[in-house]
Amino acid sequence: YSSGRGGRFQLWETGIDGLDSGLKLLGDHVGVAMHPAVRPGQPSAEPEVAFEHLIRHDHIWRLDLKNPEPARRPEQVTRSTWSDHTPVVSPDGTMLAFSSDQSGTSGVWVAPSDGKGIPQLLTRTERPHRNVWASSWSPDGKSLSVFPMERNSEIRLDDRHVTQLSLDAPDGGTEHFRSRDGRSVFFFAPADGKPNLWVQAEGSQRARRITPDRASAAAESFDGKTVYYTKHPDYPYGLWSIPLGGGPEKLVVPGVRTSSWSASREGIYFLDFSDGSRNRYLPRDVLFHGFGTVGTQKVAHLESAGAVNLLPGFSVSADGRWIYWSQRDYLNSDISALTGW
Repeated sequence: YSSGRGGRFQLWETGIDGLDSGLKLLGDHVGVAMHPAVRPGQPSAEPEVAFEHLIRHDHIWRLDLKNPEPARRPEQVTRSTWSDHTPVVSPDGTMLAFSSDQSGTSGVWVAPSDGKGIPQLLTRTERPHRNVWASSWSPDGKSLSVFPMERNSEIRLDDRHVTQLSLDAPDGGTEHFRSRDGRSVFFFAPADGKPNLWVQAEGSQRARRITPDRASAAAESFDGKTVYYTKHPDYPYGLWSIPLGGGPEKLVVPGVRTSSWSASREGIYFLDFSDGSRNRYLPRDVLFHGFGTVGTQKVAHLESAGAVNLLPGFSVSADGRWIYWSQRDYLNSDISALTGW
């Protein structure tokens, strides 16, 4: 059967009791595999399974918001024939980290943010069915946190050294990111049965819960006074905020979807999902909410010739000039086969 366990659909085999006895991954080289049909083996032949092999070309694009319209045109940043997604731009705006399976399995790559250099592989998983991605840069731009591989740790770009963080995280926590001054670590971990945001000061052994209800993605304001966050993907779309010094949470902007927003020094940029749509397709507007202001303003419109599928990840440079996103530019499928597994 085909299963998306670990984040990517591949072929699996299990015992007929349905209890995962003898669970085994088949053909870890096939990429995305779906809709298998098995032909039993004969005395003179091995068993064979035919399946649909999806071919995806997912690329990262960027747009210069300072370039006046109509001269403003999206620029393609990555050009592989694989799946490149989840872009995260470095604090100084010169480098881009992203997830890609162009090495055969999912890994984190780093490249110049203008797309003019050769991407370098930082780390990758050895498990073909598992996706990994860079969740954040360190404030100095010298390290990356990679999830779910190397959980609660940071990888240095220069020598690939891994530093393990000692976090007071229930169940080990999930993604984390550094505070703007680098002196604290924010991370997601369960509280009252729901994912919430916590913070732990450097050198401390105890963490403090930040969000009262739930959180699924977050960013600290550049002045270090406020945290902005969205809630669980199944929760109504919206961007929330809460003072780090204490106080109630409040809904800042409705229509903001998890993994479709990013913070600059001046405010929040996000893709408009105020229609409540669960379909991640272009065309779509890019809106801006300035810190300390009310409401939003349209800053760009991401156009497309047809319904182009958006992938996870949306990032803005700290100066608010460039936005980055990932989209599916090509999708097709072949019929392939595996023999004798």
